[in-house]
Parts: sequence; C-alpha cells; structure tokens
Amino acid sequence: MIGFVIPSYQAPDDLKRCKQCIEDNFKRYDVPWEIYVHDNSIDNIFFTAAVNKGIKKAIIVDHGLYQNTYACVINQDVFLEDDAIEKMVKVMESDPDIGIVCACMVASDDDEICIDTGGLWCIPNGGSLKMSRFEVKPAPVLWATAACWLLRTKMVEEIGLLDENLVHFCSDVDYCFRARAAGWQVWRSDAIGIHRPKSLQLTEEMNLRRNKDTEYLLKKWCGGLFNELSFTWQKGPQEQNIVMYKKGQKINVVG
Repeated sequence: MIGFVIPSYQAPDDLKRCKQCIEDNFKRYDVPWEIYVHDNSIDNIFFTAAVNKGIKKAIIVDHGLYQNTYACVINQDVFLEDDAIEKMVKVMESDPDIGIVCACMVASDDDEICIDTGGLWCIPNGGSLKMSRFEVKPAPVLWATAACWLLRTKMVEEIGLLDENLVHFCSDVDYCFRARAAGWQVWRSDAIGIHRPKSLQLTEEMNLRRNKDTEYLLKKWCGGLFNELSFTWQKGPQEQNIVMYKKGQKINVVG
C-alpha cells in the first residue's frame, strides 16, 4: 500500500534510525509497506533525481502499470513518531482531491514548537508556519517541504515526477505548485517528525546550484499564476486563505 522513498547521503546512523521509525509505525498500523533507498554516497545524482528514481521503484512497475496506493518521500534525517504514518494517511483519505500530505517537524524529541508546518513563501528562502505541536491540526498549505511527503499515486500518474531541471533545490515547491494548478490540494497533517538536518555548509558549487535552481523556479512560475499559488493572507496562526484550482476553476480554501 505504501512505498517509502529515502534519498540517502553519508549518514548511515540517521538512515538506520529513519528506517527503524518507519518500522515502528507499522507495529500499530497494519498495512503493507516497502522501503526504497537511493544512496547518493555511492551514486550522487542529487536530490530530485534520487527522489524520482525512488518514486518509480515505489509505485511504477513495467509497462506503465502502477502499484501501491501511496508513496512516502522522507529524508534520512527525519524520525517519525509512532503514529505519524497513520495520521498522514487519515488526512489523505479524508478528501479524494488531496494529493500531497506532509508531516510537521520539530527539532528534537522534547521540542514543543513545530518549526515546519507548511510553507508561507518560497523565494528567496522557504518560510514556514510555526506553532505548538499541541495546536497543530490538518489544514491546506501553499507548499510543503519534501522532508516528509505522502503522495497519492493517482496524482503522480496524472502530473508526473518532479522536475529534474531543479537539480537539488526548490523541486518540492515546484511539485506542490504543479499539483495545485492541476486541481490537487496540498495539506499538512497533525503527524509529527523530528527533523535534525546536519548544519549545511554549502560549497561554492552548491551555492551556485541553489541560485540556478531558484532562477529556474522563478522563470517557470513568474507572473499571475506564481503570484496566486505562492502567496497567502494569513488570518491567524491556524487560518489562511489558499488559492486552489479544481477542474480548471479557481476556488479559495480557508485552512
């Protein structure tokens, strides 16, 4: 039912803990599952291509046939709480128009503040709603970081894989925009994960890659559609006006 996709890079202890947390989820949530890992330590094809390779293994079989109801993309340094998968699936199954569901992230085991509950803006750097983990409730968001995504297979079949022109940065923003423009909704769940990415000291090469990816994203989405999909009017810590599209018609969803 669920195929997990983990792009991995030079952190075997993190990867082991990430996989153990997934396994612990299914001690209480009894559905079929599999894990697919692409190790960029061996074959560094960067983030987007690694995710696409994993998604194809997780949900696409020969001759264009699809398997598994969902794919879950998760970073190696994300450690899900024991009920996280069940909560994400519950949100996904609450509405057939939801195509992407994310978990909310805290920085440590005892942290009460979620540092990432869905994107507010994406340029030049991503900004996210922050709130107490005890106040988090499912709601539509503008975009969600791919630190932990649950993807509906039917949506992937319709809109395709991530855009590999965005080699390492911004491909999650782009994919959420594409989903929303095609009529799919992007939601956060009340699932919680610990996200402790290592301090990232970007090399000159990676800084250049980030600039190129950001420039590509802007060129792709500049204009009215980008403005509609990438900004929101926040009415409160739990409430935003989100622009959605459904069967070609624009609608507003208040989350």
